[in-house]
Amino acid sequence: MIYYYGGTFDPITKAHEAIIRTLKRKMNDSDKLIIGIVQNDEKNYNVSVNDRLNMVKKSLDAHEIVIQDKRTYAYLDAHYRGEKITICMGEDEWYALCSGKWVNWDLLLKRYEFLVFNRENKNDEIALPAGINPNVTFLYAEDTTDGIS
Repeated sequence: MIYYYGGTFDPITKAHEAIIRTLKRKMNDSDKLIIGIVQNDEKNYNVSVNDRLNMVKKSLDAHEIVIQDKRTYAYLDAHYRGEKITICMGEDEWYALCSGKWVNWDLLLKRYEFLVFNRENKNDEIALPAGINPNVTFLYAEDTTDGIS
Protein backbone atom coordinates (compact mmCIF):
# COMPACT_ATOMS: atom_id res chain seq x y z
CA MET A 1 0.00 0.00 0.00
CA ILE A 2 1.11 3.55 -0.72
CA TYR A 3 0.29 6.24 1.81
CA TYR A 4 0.31 9.63 0.09
CA TYR A 5 0.61 12.73 2.23
CA GLY A 6 0.53 15.94 0.22
CA GLY A 7 0.75 19.49 1.47
CA THR A 8 2.37 22.85 0.96
CA PHE A 9 4.71 22.41 3.95
CA ASP A 10 5.07 26.19 4.03
CA PRO A 11 6.33 25.87 6.72
CA ILE A 12 6.61 22.38 8.20
CA THR A 13 4.53 22.31 11.39
CA LYS A 14 4.33 20.19 14.51
CA ALA A 15 1.12 18.79 13.01
CA HIS A 16 3.01 17.52 9.95
CA GLU A 17 5.59 15.89 12.19
CA ALA A 18 2.94 14.30 14.42
CA ILE A 19 1.03 12.95 11.43
CA ILE A 20 4.17 11.38 9.95
CA ARG A 21 5.17 9.81 13.30
CA THR A 22 1.67 8.40 13.85
CA LEU A 23 1.42 7.18 10.28
CA LYS A 24 4.79 5.42 10.39
CA ARG A 25 3.69 3.51 13.50
CA LYS A 26 0.59 2.35 11.62
CA MET A 27 2.41 1.22 8.47
CA ASN A 28 3.53 -2.32 7.67
CA ASP A 29 7.05 -3.06 6.43
CA SER A 30 5.75 -3.48 2.87
CA ASP A 31 3.95 -0.10 2.90
CA LYS A 32 5.46 2.98 1.27
CA LEU A 33 5.10 6.62 2.38
CA ILE A 34 5.24 9.30 -0.30
CA ILE A 35 5.20 12.97 0.67
CA GLY A 36 4.07 15.37 -2.03
CA ILE A 37 5.15 19.01 -1.88
CA VAL A 38 2.25 20.84 -3.50
CA GLN A 39 3.08 23.50 -6.06
CA ASN A 40 -0.10 25.36 -6.97
CA ASP A 41 0.44 28.40 -9.18
CA GLU A 42 -2.74 29.95 -7.78
CA LYS A 43 -1.18 30.29 -4.31
CA ASN A 44 1.58 32.48 -2.95
CA TYR A 45 4.23 30.73 -0.86
CA ASN A 46 6.70 32.04 1.70
CA VAL A 47 9.55 30.03 0.15
CA SER A 48 10.16 28.34 -3.19
CA VAL A 49 9.09 24.78 -3.91
CA ASN A 50 12.73 23.68 -3.98
CA ASP A 51 13.36 25.21 -0.55
CA ARG A 52 10.24 23.49 0.80
CA LEU A 53 11.42 20.22 -0.75
CA ASN A 54 14.80 20.54 0.97
CA MET A 55 13.15 21.40 4.32
CA VAL A 56 10.92 18.33 4.10
CA LYS A 57 13.85 16.09 3.17
CA LYS A 58 15.73 17.32 6.25
CA SER A 59 12.77 17.15 8.64
CA LEU A 60 10.42 14.35 7.62
CA ASP A 61 11.19 10.71 6.92
CA ALA A 62 9.57 9.12 3.86
CA HIS A 63 10.34 6.55 1.18
CA GLU A 64 9.89 9.18 -1.49
CA ILE A 65 9.49 12.96 -1.45
CA VAL A 66 8.17 14.50 -4.65
CA ILE A 67 7.00 17.82 -6.03
CA GLN A 68 3.29 17.56 -6.77
CA ASP A 69 3.03 19.78 -9.84
CA LYS A 70 -0.63 18.99 -10.62
CA ARG A 71 -3.82 18.91 -8.62
CA THR A 72 -3.99 15.82 -6.41
CA TYR A 73 -6.28 13.67 -8.57
CA ALA A 74 -4.36 14.43 -11.78
CA TYR A 75 -0.99 13.89 -10.08
CA LEU A 76 -1.90 10.54 -8.52
CA ASP A 77 -3.55 9.37 -11.74
CA ALA A 78 -0.48 10.31 -13.80
CA HIS A 79 2.14 8.83 -11.47
CA TYR A 80 0.50 6.02 -9.50
CA ARG A 81 -2.39 4.73 -11.63
CA GLY A 82 -3.32 1.20 -10.62
CA GLU A 83 -1.57 1.40 -7.24
CA LYS A 84 -3.47 0.95 -3.98
CA ILE A 85 -3.25 4.40 -2.41
CA THR A 86 -4.47 5.86 0.84
CA ILE A 87 -4.51 9.65 0.89
CA CYS A 88 -3.50 11.06 4.28
CA MET A 89 -4.62 14.48 5.47
CA GLY A 90 -5.51 16.58 8.46
CA GLU A 91 -9.13 17.13 9.36
CA ASP A 92 -9.06 20.71 8.01
CA GLU A 93 -8.29 19.44 4.51
CA TRP A 94 -10.90 16.70 4.91
CA TYR A 95 -13.52 19.38 5.61
CA ALA A 96 -12.39 21.29 2.52
CA LEU A 97 -12.44 18.15 0.36
CA CYS A 98 -15.90 17.07 1.51
CA SER A 99 -17.30 20.54 0.94
CA GLY A 100 -16.19 20.44 -2.70
CA LYS A 101 -13.33 22.93 -2.43
CA TRP A 102 -10.82 20.60 -4.09
CA VAL A 103 -10.60 20.13 -7.86
CA ASN A 104 -12.03 16.67 -8.71
CA TRP A 105 -13.11 16.16 -5.10
CA ASP A 106 -15.79 13.67 -6.17
CA LEU A 107 -13.33 11.54 -8.15
CA LEU A 108 -10.89 11.49 -5.24
CA LEU A 109 -13.63 10.35 -2.84
CA LYS A 110 -14.73 7.60 -5.20
CA ARG A 111 -11.29 6.25 -6.13
CA TYR A 112 -9.10 6.43 -3.02
CA GLU A 113 -9.08 5.44 0.61
CA PHE A 114 -8.47 8.18 3.18
CA LEU A 115 -6.71 8.39 6.50
CA VAL A 116 -7.78 11.59 8.28
CA PHE A 117 -5.89 12.85 11.31
CA ASN A 118 -8.00 14.61 13.93
CA ARG A 119 -6.65 17.56 15.87
CA GLU A 120 -8.04 16.22 19.12
CA ASN A 121 -8.41 12.69 20.44
CA LYS A 122 -11.92 12.20 19.10
CA ASN A 123 -13.56 10.07 16.47
CA ASP A 124 -15.93 12.58 14.89
CA GLU A 125 -17.03 11.75 11.41
CA ILE A 126 -17.65 14.52 8.93
CA ALA A 127 -20.81 14.61 6.85
CA LEU A 128 -20.17 13.68 3.24
CA PRO A 129 -21.91 14.90 0.10
CA ALA A 130 -24.92 12.78 -0.89
CA GLY A 131 -24.04 9.61 -2.79
CA ILE A 132 -20.42 9.55 -1.64
CA ASN A 133 -19.31 6.75 0.67
CA PRO A 134 -15.51 6.67 0.72
CA ASN A 135 -13.38 4.31 2.70
CA VAL A 136 -12.15 6.66 5.43
CA THR A 137 -10.45 6.10 8.76
CA PHE A 138 -10.13 8.82 11.39
CA LEU A 139 -7.01 8.70 13.54
CA TYR A 140 -5.63 10.93 16.27
CA ALA A 141 -2.17 12.33 15.50
CA GLU A 142 -0.32 11.53 18.72
CA ASP A 143 2.63 13.18 20.41
CA THR A 144 1.40 16.71 20.12
CA THR A 145 1.24 19.52 22.62
CA ASP A 146 -1.96 21.54 22.97
CA GLY A 147 -3.37 20.03 19.80
CA ILE A 148 -1.68 20.40 16.46
CA SER A 149 -1.37 23.38 14.17
